[in-house]
Amino acid sequence: MSIEHHGSRLAARAAWILATLLATALLLSIFYQPVGWGPRLCAGALALVTAWSPFNGLLILAGLGPFAATILVLTRTGSASVNFAEALVLAFLLGAAVRRAAFPIAIKVPAQFGAATAVLLALSAASLITNAAVLHVERADLSASTQLQTLVIHDYLIGAKTLTASMLFLEGLALMALTADAGGLDGGRTVRVLRMLMISASAAALLNLLRVINSALSQPHPLAAFLVQFATVRTNMHFPDLNAAGSYFVLMLFIAAGFLRSSPIQSAAACALITAGVWIAGSRTALAAALGVGTAGLFVRPGIRPSGISRRNLLLSSGLVVVLIMLAVMTWKWYPQGRNLDSAGALAYRIATGRAAIALIAAHPFAGIGPGNFYDQSGLANNAHNNYLQIAAELGLPALALFLFICVTAFRSAWASAQQSWPAWGLCLGLGAYLVTCLAGHPLLVAGAAYPFWIALGLAASFGVPVSAGGGATKRFAIAAIVIVAATLPIRVVSAVRAADVEHLSVGLSKWQQQPDGSRYRWAGGHATFYVSPAARSIRIPLRTGPKAPATVEVRIYLDGVEANRVILRSDEGEKMVRLNLFRRAKTRFARIDLELRVPGESRALDVQASDTGGILMVGRPVPEN
Repeated sequence: MSIEHHGSRLAARAAWILATLLATALLLSIFYQPVGWGPRLCAGALALVTAWSPFNGLLILAGLGPFAATILVLTRTGSASVNFAEALVLAFLLGAAVRRAAFPIAIKVPAQFGAATAVLLALSAASLITNAAVLHVERADLSASTQLQTLVIHDYLIGAKTLTASMLFLEGLALMALTADAGGLDGGRTVRVLRMLMISASAAALLNLLRVINSALSQPHPLAAFLVQFATVRTNMHFPDLNAAGSYFVLMLFIAAGFLRSSPIQSAAACALITAGVWIAGSRTALAAALGVGTAGLFVRPGIRPSGISRRNLLLSSGLVVVLIMLAVMTWKWYPQGRNLDSAGALAYRIATGRAAIALIAAHPFAGIGPGNFYDQSGLANNAHNNYLQIAAELGLPALALFLFICVTAFRSAWASAQQSWPAWGLCLGLGAYLVTCLAGHPLLVAGAAYPFWIALGLAASFGVPVSAGGGATKRFAIAAIVIVAATLPIRVVSAVRAADVEHLSVGLSKWQQQPDGSRYRWAGGHATFYVSPAARSIRIPLRTGPKAPATVEVRIYLDGVEANRVILRSDEGEKMVRLNLFRRAKTRFARIDLELRVPGESRALDVQASDTGGILMVGRPVPEN
């Protein structure tokens, strides 16, 4: 074994060990939430199966992933609601990482696809670290170890936050790469995973249809009620975002169509159910993508070459196109009013969010603003309603270019087999339709719609394409790009911390209160932190003892962690204005002010918490001075 090869194995093992630690830390959250042992055993079993056989773990994930919310409800004994879909993906990634750490063999994917994925993973990891550094600054009341324990190990799987937004993209990329590796050169494996995706999507659509049927059965005229509700109601019981559900079902619709030749009855039944799922989700973009991509797919079916289409095939395809066009016209003409938002309003809203995204891209073209920060930075919406603009705004234009390159590379890999393989044909059409919906939606921001896409993209990358064992120049390019990302990471972190908008953040203070004269104040406990703009040369802070204060209180005031003033307050005194010069060395966007309250002569601060009804100290609104 050469020294270079041995070094590569050691580096790969170290990377997989780090991935194991990260997945373990995040997955531990499910053991700290009151969900009972059912969900924990499900996640643990998936991790063990994947560690033993990654392909079987992938099959289980593809089959059960859409039903994560249902599995959680059926198996939990507690009341907590965790992001169980992400928990299952983390369990799969944990099992795969453990196996790779024990047996560090190279991932078998095409060289260019693998290199682009590695660089995009590095960019995503850099954004994750940057977001974590900003979060550390924003939660100044917690130490780094406490933040790790509370925000990651204990509460990661609860709710949505910038950390989960960063991890969603990272998890998707890792899932895609492992899926491509699991398929490898074995086309049979790829088809088995596609079939499992078809089955799970059919069952998911059936459950949505049964929900509508169940609602109609409670009405006096069930059949009429069903027809009305089927035409007008939008629903998805697996995750709340209906437009993202439309993107998911349109992807699965074409995957199911890919089995029309080998399993016509099962495929036709699946297509019918999934078509119902697309309709019930009610995404107009998904419906348009299904009709448009389906029409195009009729002329590029396996066995048909554009240069030599027979008269019979041409007439058949043209007839089906006419039927689809008539269906589109009928849908447009008789589409139920009020089922969706007004088209003009929806378009205007997407134009506004798109402009906001473009403005953010112009301001942060290379590194982006970080996942999960779109609302705070734009002040307009939680996302751009366009996944391409979203990626560029949050991760930067290089990340968008890499994402598009990965999609094109994977699509070409599958398309090379689509002339002979119906499953490859269906997969290509499904990915194309899904990516069309990304122009007016954000399915990659919704776990339930994002994970199946990443699996499908990984399958496309491995579909009938020889694994590249070489790629020396490509590998060197990827290593150089990753080194650049790592070398510039400290600069990104420092810049993001300095630019963090923390002016309205506070720790240890109550909500704003109002005195009879209209002046505003907050109650403070033994420790309090707030931020002010350093634009002024100094500030004056109104202070007065509160009902929980002892007769005499010593207030120590810190500026950016350095003691800057000290004052004694007595209960029989009125309000005192304390002046603080903002001469500081720190270059952060806002100055941090810490108040520490203690009894004079004591070494420890008072252990008293503030509430909206009282505290040790009344802290008025700081008054800037120039």
